[in-house]
Amino acid sequence: MEGLLIITPMFAHGGSGSAVYYRLLADHLGKDGIPVTVISEQTRDLAATGDDVIGLFPQRSSRNRHPVRDALAHGWQNLKYLELPAVVREVDPATVLVHSSFYSLPGIFPTVMSRITKDSSGRRRFVADVRDVLMPPERVPCLLGFGRIIACSKSVEAHLIASGLAPERITLVPVLQEPLNVPQRTLEATLEKHNLPGRRYLFYAGLIKELKAVDLLLEAFLEHVRPRLPDLTLVVSGHLKTDNRFIRGALGADGVRYLGNLPRTDVLALMAGAALVVNLAPNEGLPRSSLEALALGRPTLLPPNVPEFTEHCREFVASSRSAEEIAGQMIELLERGAVPRYPIGEHAPERVLPLYAEILGEEYKVMRNEWVTGKRFD
Repeated sequence: MEGLLIITPMFAHGGSGSAVYYRLLADHLGKDGIPVTVISEQTRDLAATGDDVIGLFPQRSSRNRHPVRDALAHGWQNLKYLELPAVVREVDPATVLVHSSFYSLPGIFPTVMSRITKDSSGRRRFVADVRDVLMPPERVPCLLGFGRIIACSKSVEAHLIASGLAPERITLVPVLQEPLNVPQRTLEATLEKHNLPGRRYLFYAGLIKELKAVDLLLEAFLEHVRPRLPDLTLVVSGHLKTDNRFIRGALGADGVRYLGNLPRTDVLALMAGAALVVNLAPNEGLPRSSLEALALGRPTLLPPNVPEFTEHCREFVASSRSAEEIAGQMIELLERGAVPRYPIGEHAPERVLPLYAEILGEEYKVMRNEWVTGKRFD
């Protein structure tokens, strides 16, 4: 019994926040000799990752919104949950880390996971990893079966406490964000690839749906920004996960370029070339897309309701739900060209990984001591 097992809805596919986060975590732990196995969705590029990944779940439900297919995929995924106890026994990890999104949707996952924790009879350490504030309060008590609970931000921590979890059960661990740099030739090649050379553009990367306030972004741009700045383009990247007619129509409007879901290398290059990176989602934990823009030193309009952003760079936080006022804020930031002074170093591997070593148990003590003393980063 050794190593870490990660159970996550996404890992190998695209540049989603959870996929990038768990890959970074797995890569860093793997380099330090900790065996890491991942249970996630089955995708066509899974074999090319070179990681120890078990594609147990069907490709994530609701991608591009096909109701019948999505319902079948959701039912099939719930059936696949029944295989989890056998897979956990076969991998035989010392620690199991579970992404909290499995508890946010209807299904049998909580029942299956409860069985796994009880069957382990205390032999394994179980850690719930809560990445956003979307878990319904009535489902938060399902996490009581976990020995430790990670909150990725202060808003997530507050949500869990308000939903009944004792503060001492929760450990606040900042989102892991490695230093970033996009070489000029990579930027130029990416702009050429997407027919953007010489264009000044806003950039949004993330899920395309109302919950992420993409409708507000499109309305603000098309009705208030573009009339004043007709040469500005709005570039949008991510999975289309809505049937909203306004959003679907606006993605094809003049001045808007929807590029679909892109690999992370393209997303980072497009961030590096953007006049302003925008995220208006009101329910984020600590969004990776914003952290990546900050790590790249880009002008950024940050989402509301993230205490860390409000504390350090309030003037860059979206301050309204009015399309006209948001447009005015975007235009002001475009004119200033200023970059938020956020302490992105707090998310660096040498600051975050020792926290994981503390949570993941006794077998990580030597590794933790070397991280804390800096030996692993010399």
